[in-house]
Amino acid sequence: MNHKNLLILFILAAVLAIGIIGAAAQSGSEPSVSQGAGSTMGTSFTYQGQLKDETGAPINDTCDLTFGLWDAADGGAQVGADSVVSGVVVAEGYFTAVLNTTGQFGGSAFNGEARWLEAAVRCPAGGGEYTTLTPRQPLDAAPLANYALHAPWNGLNGVPAGFADGVDNDTTYSAGSGLTLAGNQFGVNFGGNGAATTAARSDHIHSNYWVINGNYQTDPATNFIGTADNAALVFRVNNLPALRLEPNATSPNVIGGYAGNSVSAGVYGATISGGGAYFGLNQVTADYGVVGGGHDNTAGSYATVGGGSGNAASNYGTTVGGGSGNAASGGYATVSGGVANAASGYGSTVGGGYSNAASGDYATVSGYFNNAAGDYSFVAGRRASNDNAVHDGVFLFADSTFADFLSTAANEFAVRASGGVRLRTNSTLSTGCNLAAGSGTWDCTSDRNAKANFAPVDGRAILAQVAALPITTWNFKTQDASIQHIGPIAQDFYAAFGTGESDTTISMVDADGVALAAIQGLNEIVQEKEAQITALEARLAALEQGIAPNPVTPLLAAPWPWLALCIIVLGGMAMRRRKEGGV
Repeated sequence: MNHKNLLILFILAAVLAIGIIGAAAQSGSEPSVSQGAGSTMGTSFTYQGQLKDETGAPINDTCDLTFGLWDAADGGAQVGADSVVSGVVVAEGYFTAVLNTTGQFGGSAFNGEARWLEAAVRCPAGGGEYTTLTPRQPLDAAPLANYALHAPWNGLNGVPAGFADGVDNDTTYSAGSGLTLAGNQFGVNFGGNGAATTAARSDHIHSNYWVINGNYQTDPATNFIGTADNAALVFRVNNLPALRLEPNATSPNVIGGYAGNSVSAGVYGATISGGGAYFGLNQVTADYGVVGGGHDNTAGSYATVGGGSGNAASNYGTTVGGGSGNAASGGYATVSGGVANAASGYGSTVGGGYSNAASGDYATVSGYFNNAAGDYSFVAGRRASNDNAVHDGVFLFADSTFADFLSTAANEFAVRASGGVRLRTNSTLSTGCNLAAGSGTWDCTSDRNAKANFAPVDGRAILAQVAALPITTWNFKTQDASIQHIGPIAQDFYAAFGTGESDTTISMVDADGVALAAIQGLNEIVQEKEAQITALEARLAALEQGIAPNPVTPLLAAPWPWLALCIIVLGGMAMRRRKEGGV
């Protein structure tokens, strides 16, 4: 390592160990050496310090030094430019330098605020890199600086003529542009003259003030309306509080409307948009609650009341949209509106209406005087309820009849529709089924105009297929074995007739059609048999009336003589063949 590098390391080690003696009270520095007796003070000041090598021996060399003025002991911003002092003689480690000789730090560098000096050095002078020395050294007040705090009028330069007499009680004032003067009190015109741009305004304009027709070139980071301390900001209308912003490090509270609207102590992130009255305050009782308006409404943690009156969303994530006297108390429960509704089950919902209750978890209810007490239940209409046995998973719909309609089992679908039931299966409503008012059977579409591709069927063939169709008793696997049914299997029915949606279902209209076709085929057979019977009856009647029949005709008409003759002939032929074959 060469001598220069060693010297830099020695200097740094020495500074870290003993520091640099400042130019103020630490060093006993004198005023600028360029000033003579009786002359005014300049901006220069003397700085003295000491450098040692790593062995503790004082440095003897000629060095270059630079000094920078900073507004913080670490980081911060530099004040003015560096003051460079070249060819400084260091003898026995001590050196003296005159800084800021040409105002490098600036004329306003020393304005009463704290300052720190940062030094850099290179030895020998004239070559190599500068090494910055740490830490920065604070500059304390020098005696002449203290003088400035108590200087009389006649000790200052550039004193206005009215004060040059040394008397500071002159009382002659005049108001300049943007100012007003009443007696001995000045006022500032913040409003501006309404000019379109800042450049066109002739009255008092200042970046620290907000004007009524808008400011220009503002920075949201530094230009704002509000408080800079831990105090609420209140906006008034007609001199009455209308909006209050309460500070909180996590999230401020925004409270609008009636002055008595409130947020509970310690709560943050709350919002009351407006509303409220002396007879019904709006309140937020837990963090991030929201009341949109209305009066006498209360919201808890992460809960929302949109408006209305006398509503309460008291649990985490609950919502009351509006209405009156509604309560959402189950976690994440919702009451959309209406009157005197309650959603107390977890995740439950009341769509609206009057005096409805959703007490089951994830239950839904809407209408008039309904109760969804079972979990996952849906209840709507008038006086429908599953609270009689708290059945879960039911779907209940009750019409406008003023009577109770209760569930009878869990997971059932139950409807009271005294006006009938109508089901449609296409967009033009041309196909479907009706269950008429008071009826117990379905009327389904069978209109000729709704059908196509007609073809006749063979009733006797259908009858034969029906006769061959297996008919058994059975039960559904989803029901108890004691519940028996009788009928064909869908696969057998589809194989026999090929009708319906698939081979796993039997359409009722197909089952009815097969039965009707089989009946028609059977009817044809019956009619033929009836014709034969009629003929036999006629012949019998003739015999009973004494008509002698031809003795030969019945004999020839009977099959037996001919059958006997055939047997004789065939037998004779067989015997002849046996004889011819030698058997």
